[in-house]
Amino acid sequence: MVSVVGLGTYPLAGVFHGGARRVRAIRTAYQRAALNYIHFAACLGLRRNNRVSHGGTDIVVKIGVPPIPNWQTVSDLLSGVALVTDESLYARIRKAVTAAAPAAIQLEQPFMYPVWQRMQTDGAASGAKLIYSAQNLEAALRRETLQRLGMHPSFVDHCVRWIERLESRCLKEAHLVISVSPMLAKQCAAITSTPIIVVANGVDEPRPCHRRTDSWRRRIPEGFAVTVGSDHAPNVHGFFETMVDGGMPYVPPRLSIVVCGRMAAALRQHSIYQQHRQTIESRVVLVPDLDDVELASIVEASRFVFVPITYGGGTNLKTAEAIASMKPVLATSQGVRGYEAFFDLRGFHVESTAQGFRRTFSALMQDPAFSRTPEERERCRTQLWQHTTRDLAPAVADVIGR
Repeated sequence: MVSVVGLGTYPLAGVFHGGARRVRAIRTAYQRAALNYIHFAACLGLRRNNRVSHGGTDIVVKIGVPPIPNWQTVSDLLSGVALVTDESLYARIRKAVTAAAPAAIQLEQPFMYPVWQRMQTDGAASGAKLIYSAQNLEAALRRETLQRLGMHPSFVDHCVRWIERLESRCLKEAHLVISVSPMLAKQCAAITSTPIIVVANGVDEPRPCHRRTDSWRRRIPEGFAVTVGSDHAPNVHGFFETMVDGGMPYVPPRLSIVVCGRMAAALRQHSIYQQHRQTIESRVVLVPDLDDVELASIVEASRFVFVPITYGGGTNLKTAEAIASMKPVLATSQGVRGYEAFFDLRGFHVESTAQGFRRTFSALMQDPAFSRTPEERERCRTQLWQHTTRDLAPAVADVIGR
């Protein structure tokens, strides 16, 4: 079987992070086309002792914590460099890649470019084509994230320049670029003449459990809104900026919101949460650890899904999840980039200001029961991964000459 090796910064086992879900869907699309996708995840700072562990098709490289303040915000940036400068770790990765003899190596983030570069030099990737999977223009996103965290301007500039160089090399050296949206594809096309295919974010078929759904309806019988996300900084900042600024007077003074995913744990640790702890805890249920069935059951029990992200790049997988839920959707204008085709969908609400977001949130909490027509349901199903990834494997086959 022809193999494609993927290099990224998060493992696929037990995924909840949106980027990891995307990689898992890409792997599934390859497997359906008889392409063997082998994923290597370099995770920086998870342990202080170096080791390589195997989990399914993942090889998770765990590297010691660097002496940098707020190192978590740049840990993925350092992952590729860490791999190629640790001879023991690189030797293990090189051995696995050489054994796979891949027809292509796919970089899921530009931060893994140093690994591709070294493998080109020492022959480990001999004959392999380069595929670059772009989920954002990472340099612009990282600048905004680091600035919002109050990082020193010179440090921010250094990081951004480094990412810009990596992105430029990935785009110019790739034999195929996979873009998450038409907008990003246009931006990439301004940098490279490499062929670009758009593979939009999607979602697995939601499979709620009726018993769990009924349990949530009994727990919050007056109805609730739901949001879901990882601990990615734009998710956390967006929630506070749209929902908590100045308190939550527009949210009914009862349990009215359920926050799912690692975003929930990150909210609890934030200083704004501590400042408004009593108000938030009287209105918000945090569910940081849950499986896909529990998530689907919570969404099924909800009145609507909201996407409060206020900055960031690419498109948001959580918006695809919201659309596929068949529920009304409330999103910021930042949260719907790449989903312009759904602006005319009934129950799809977009607000460009925090004030407008809160007003619509309050109105939706009072709306009667909502259900989609068969035509609307079919339209929303276009957000399933099986639809969004359908052209990917043929494009890759063309590149590798299969």
